[in-house]
Amino acid sequence: MKIFNKFFLMLSLLLFLISCNKDLSPLSNDKLELNLNNNNSEYTSTPAANLITEAIKNELGVDIVFYPESNLKNISLNLNLDLTKTDINERLINKTSNDIKSLYDTTTNKDLICISYMSGSKIKDFIKERTLKNNAIDIHTNGIEYDITIKGGEVQNYNISRNGRTFDLDKQYKVAFIYYEYDYKSSFPGYYYGNKFNYLKVQKTEKKASELVINYLKKSNKYNFLNKINSKVKVIDSTTSDKNKIIPIYSIQGEKYKSDLIGINLKTRGIITAYTADSYNNNYGFYMQDKYGDNNNYTSDAIYVKLDKTTYNKYSLIIKVGNLVEVEGKVEETNTGTGLTRTSLTSVNKIILREKDVALPSPVELGEGSDRIIPNRHISTYKGNVNQSLKLNLNDGIGFWESLEGMLVKVKKPIVTGAKGGKNDALESKGYFNLYVRANNTSNDYQVTPSNGLIIDVEKNDYNPEILRLVNHVYYNKDGVKPGDASSFKNGIFNVGDELEDITGILAFNVNTFGDGEYDLLFNDYITAKNPRTSYTPLSDRPKATLVGDANHLTIATFNVENMYATHEKIPYIAEIIAQNMKSPDIIVFTEIQDNNGPDNYGEDGSPVVDADQTLTNLINNIESKGGATDYKYININPLAYLEGGEPGGNIRVAAIYRDTRVEFNKRGNAGSLDHAGLDKNGDLLLNPGRIYPQEPIFKGTRRSLAMEFYFKNNKILVFGNHLNSKGGDDPLWGAKQPVVLSSEAKRIKLAKIIHRFVQEVLSKDENKNIVVLGDFNEFYAANPIKVLKGNILTNLIETLPFNKRYSYNFQGNAQAIDHILISKNLKNHSPEIEILPINTDYMGQYSDHNPVISRYEFK
Repeated sequence: MKIFNKFFLMLSLLLFLISCNKDLSPLSNDKLELNLNNNNSEYTSTPAANLITEAIKNELGVDIVFYPESNLKNISLNLNLDLTKTDINERLINKTSNDIKSLYDTTTNKDLICISYMSGSKIKDFIKERTLKNNAIDIHTNGIEYDITIKGGEVQNYNISRNGRTFDLDKQYKVAFIYYEYDYKSSFPGYYYGNKFNYLKVQKTEKKASELVINYLKKSNKYNFLNKINSKVKVIDSTTSDKNKIIPIYSIQGEKYKSDLIGINLKTRGIITAYTADSYNNNYGFYMQDKYGDNNNYTSDAIYVKLDKTTYNKYSLIIKVGNLVEVEGKVEETNTGTGLTRTSLTSVNKIILREKDVALPSPVELGEGSDRIIPNRHISTYKGNVNQSLKLNLNDGIGFWESLEGMLVKVKKPIVTGAKGGKNDALESKGYFNLYVRANNTSNDYQVTPSNGLIIDVEKNDYNPEILRLVNHVYYNKDGVKPGDASSFKNGIFNVGDELEDITGILAFNVNTFGDGEYDLLFNDYITAKNPRTSYTPLSDRPKATLVGDANHLTIATFNVENMYATHEKIPYIAEIIAQNMKSPDIIVFTEIQDNNGPDNYGEDGSPVVDADQTLTNLINNIESKGGATDYKYININPLAYLEGGEPGGNIRVAAIYRDTRVEFNKRGNAGSLDHAGLDKNGDLLLNPGRIYPQEPIFKGTRRSLAMEFYFKNNKILVFGNHLNSKGGDDPLWGAKQPVVLSSEAKRIKLAKIIHRFVQEVLSKDENKNIVVLGDFNEFYAANPIKVLKGNILTNLIETLPFNKRYSYNFQGNAQAIDHILISKNLKNHSPEIEILPINTDYMGQYSDHNPVISRYEFK
């Protein structure tokens, strides 16, 4: 009997293995026949949300209130419409009822209200993005009503109104919001919510939601608003009737940017290639890839499985790299602020282990000698929303990387093109680290910089789609190591041009620091350079100026020193750069000089701090101590307190220093923040220094330009320093909307027109005036604002440099020039020269995010 049982057991096991083996054969790619049934979930406003938002709106007199659903979880507020004052006192004001107590968060910051202004269009986008991120109500509102229908992570219908009427998208509305949830360092909405809005100036009311509710209830006796529907979100799910059919991953992905199976619950199968269990960010899930694939370059063979913590813990013993699993879940396109998405499986019902320790699929090789050619010209040539494209374009960057979404890839001989975070800042290490690379021999030769980085070509719309981000992430390899930790980047120091060992990892589209998206390589091993660095390259070994002043040569430079204030520890290093690398230019125009106490709003006596005398004096003293010039004096006009942009509280401005034994500066007048320099009949400045049309409304929230007049060997030179508005608010390059919309450009064009007008006014009085217009323009030399600034009266010296040396900044691994020096026609007769010292952008261990730019002129 025992022998029979043993035989029967072995036979059963054999039959089971045979059936499993049959089940694990390559999946069919036949046309899918799906019978769909809709299952809907609906979320609406709650009485608790309505009470709080109504109280805030009335007590603060704002137009619109945002209140986070996260503050209302587990609250059951049952109020009838005929409350008596006794009910109010007992249940609300005195907080004697348990359901009311939970209305008031004991954490002060979570109950603190702030006020700002937002346009209708940004409000609409903000609500949409937050709803998509949660597939449910995230923001309760008052003052507007919204109704959103979502299917598979996509908005199917979206209506927004104000008091039942059309919502004005162009109007500015006064909004109230919770500081803790929606604010980050006085910028709203902030990084926490991962959107791409411009910073909005906020006012902290020091009012708590609980206090406002109590004050409101003491005065009010009407509560017919409690059951009003201000917020409504409907989520549509679809299910398949054939739950036994396995749908291959490549059929889910398809040949387009978005899956045709969005919102459908189905089964699929793949080998786990990486996983994450990030409790801090509540980020759980894994990547899996089809065992065989379909040999179609247009379809990805991999997908991300997004889990909640409970589901992850339930299947944690199964979620291991190398396990072949079967997953039942819903197809979703997880949105980012770019409009591009990550195809995912969500709402996972079941994970079944089919086989352990399976060999991972061979990675797709990228780089020199590989079959797959990385595009190196256009991010996208599509016009419109790429999500509506009928098929991926593998000759475009977006299409190429999308075709590999979630798959294992191998980048051969990657070369560093830039870095962000980690040890990139010499004085402040960050907890994250992003390294940007390109595969060797995949770029156009003329765009490769002398340091082996990569420069953009704006005129050809080439923003180097071949660049990949190696991201600091929490995905684990089979040994349980977090490859994205700083320790995974051996020593963590890489200069532009460093060659790394081949890297294998997961190709993914993820949200970046600013809420936009980028294609990343989530590596499964340690990152090592072929020639590892153990320390920063000292400033003494970084580039030094060849353009130096002498008896017949005047040097004028511009340098963005990135939020430098009087006690900042970077000052000695900036001073060393000026003294030893820049060789003490005669005139230096600075941008991002902060006030004496930096981002702190107030001094010890409680009054606002705007002066920068200590900042500039400290810098000058340090230049001398570092062996530089001993004759520097500073020029400064204080900005309007907190009203000219930059880091909150820092009061950045354009300022300058000059060597008073080599150039002559004759101060005239005592210009204030809003005083225009003006001109006399000869085209000389009435106020020296002065500002350039500072009362023009377009300067609101932006640094005013600084006008100065100098003499060198009896030659008069006018120097106009500038710092135009940033590119914040532009569409991301890696976005669904193509070509991108540069919304910030319009303001720079208007500012450029004002500066150009002033230059024209000078030249109309004396066409032989020597004028230098320089600074951080936050714009490329071939872009419209610089073209407007130049007109036919200025020449941009940047354009006289060899193409691959035209860069003063690095963004996402792309070298680019946004700092410029332009000159009038007469200065072209004085042998103008220019050089950019890449002492920051080409090195980790930066003391600013910009390179200094130096020009030289001959006066015999």
